[in-house]
Amino acid sequence: MTTLASNHQMMLSTWQQHTQAEFALKDADAALATMTANPYVLFVPTGTGGTGREAVRDFYANRFLPTIPPDFGLASVSQIFAQDHIVEEFVVSFTHTLKMDWLLPGVPATRRKTEFPLVGVIRFENGKKPCADGRSRGRGEPIQTLDSTRMSEQANGARISAY
Repeated sequence: MTTLASNHQMMLSTWQQHTQAEFALKDADAALATMTANPYVLFVPTGTGGTGREAVRDFYANRFLPTIPPDFGLASVSQIFAQDHIVEEFVVSFTHTLKMDWLLPGVPATRRKTEFPLVGVIRFENGKKPCADGRSRGRGEPIQTLDSTRMSEQANGARISAY
């Protein structure tokens, strides 16, 4: 078993506090408390997120956190540490009970279960992270796993307009 360097332990601890604030507490202010004075969030496939405290807080409080399904899960597959960032691979799972424009723009809730891979790049500055959600997934992963032709057509149109 490998022991993490102290700076890596600090980054991991901050990242765990941040994901706790997001997914367990669903608290935008608690999530922002783990971030720098000028954070940014980017969910790459849909281009959603924000730059600066006010925009990131607005994204978390109004677009992201309220639309996380109750059974949303992130299972860590691997973590790679560098001097100032973590790259983490996850498996995301949930039942699509809420409209989630940050993930599936324009797609109404389908009530279907889904599971797909996600990669996060979490950058740090002085022990806090300016980028909470530089996350990426395969372009069609959630759509394919939800398995709906109508939904796929809607999402593809919305995704094209989001790029």
